[in-house]
Amino acid sequence: MLRSRIAPTPSGFIHIGNAYNFVLTWLLTRKENGHLLLRIDDLDAPRIREEYIEDIFHSLEWLGIDWDEGPESIEDLYNIYSQRFRVEYYDHLLNEFISKEKVFACTCSRKDVHLTNEIKQYSGTCRDKNLPLDAPDLSLRLLTPENTFIEVKNTNGTTSEIDLHALIRDPVLRRKDGIPAYHIASLCDDIRNEISLIVRGEDLLPSTALHLYMANIIGNTSFRYCKFHHHELLKDENGNKLSKSEGSISLKSMREKSASPEEFYQWMSEKMELPVCNSAQELLVEFTRINP
Repeated sequence: MLRSRIAPTPSGFIHIGNAYNFVLTWLLTRKENGHLLLRIDDLDAPRIREEYIEDIFHSLEWLGIDWDEGPESIEDLYNIYSQRFRVEYYDHLLNEFISKEKVFACTCSRKDVHLTNEIKQYSGTCRDKNLPLDAPDLSLRLLTPENTFIEVKNTNGTTSEIDLHALIRDPVLRRKDGIPAYHIASLCDDIRNEISLIVRGEDLLPSTALHLYMANIIGNTSFRYCKFHHHELLKDENGNKLSKSEGSISLKSMREKSASPEEFYQWMSEKMELPVCNSAQELLVEFTRINP
């Protein structure tokens, strides 16, 4: 059975670009009678606010999309499904990379990296310093040597070749505060939940390639067969990506202005070049008809 996930991070209110991704994931999963997991990425505690978590549930209810596994409320998240309950698994995965000597310690901050060069990619400052991995206030980075090319097979049958060293160089696996970084937590959760379809924006193609690279290092075979769908990024009238960082319109603000789910689905029908639909269920019917 196909297994997929919706994985919001409660660091801001759900925006229209998030909603597009959630609905598309729901469509691709329900079309195949698959299993859909709600995973809330709440490991980055300093950025998490309860009102953002509440907004996830309000937004999914407003959109009218369901899921088969995962939290149904804030209480469920706090008591059962929070990523903090899985830190030992993340640490275990990190130790696999350490045992294979694929990790090095680093003193550089994100600001240091951004100031180092114009492309804002890590320059390898600490790669050969042999800093102790257990020293305080150090992050741990994954080695991505030059000429590390990863092929990503997309659901439409195309293949993308990604140069990791150029696009996502020596990423952080554990932050200076000791918290496992996104790439460790996400890959670990996907493997443990046997996820077989991941839907992301095309801007996250390098992250997909990185996770495949990481799975190859530890010899995990199941993740290699995961399917990936990288959808086109939604943009506003000025050509800017719809995202939290760009201040895109949130579903919360839409609800407060009395916008209806019907209006959202009419807009999404147009974006997907489908007949006008007024609900998730109507969209699923048309989507399945066009993509049998």
